[in-house]
Amino acid sequence: MFIEESTAYRIPQTALLQAAEGDFLKQVLVIAVLEPEELGRRAFLERILAAADMDLYKDTLFALIQPKEYTGLSAFLKTKQPRAVLVFGATPTNLGVQAAFSFYQPTSFYGTTFLWADSLAVLEGNNVLKRRLWVALQTMFLSPQNS
Repeated sequence: MFIEESTAYRIPQTALLQAAEGDFLKQVLVIAVLEPEELGRRAFLERILAAADMDLYKDTLFALIQPKEYTGLSAFLKTKQPRAVLVFGATPTNLGVQAAFSFYQPTSFYGTTFLWADSLAVLEGNNVLKRRLWVALQTMFLSPQNS
């Protein structure tokens, strides 16, 4: 369930599409929580996606959100219908989703495969978490059934 559809919650939200950039050729939405001083981590994200045979600017729609920022995801899912949503550092609540997800486990939800991961700052220095992310990305994008 999505929070913005609930009458119990009224959290001010930003419009995800207004902040997003990219051509969306592979129908993948990438959401990353980054502080203004962390914008250099975008290069790390580009390397992660390149390993999964994706270009951040051509193949995805990429949205940066601030920590503790709330944005509605349901309208985006209805209008753009992404094949996959990769989330780095945000919680389901940040995106208006009332559901529990396990990190690094691709999960089907509302017709889309979601992958939730730690922030890029946490991932960059942790080889164990990078390995878990790589296994999940291989399952989602590089396995024979996803070609």
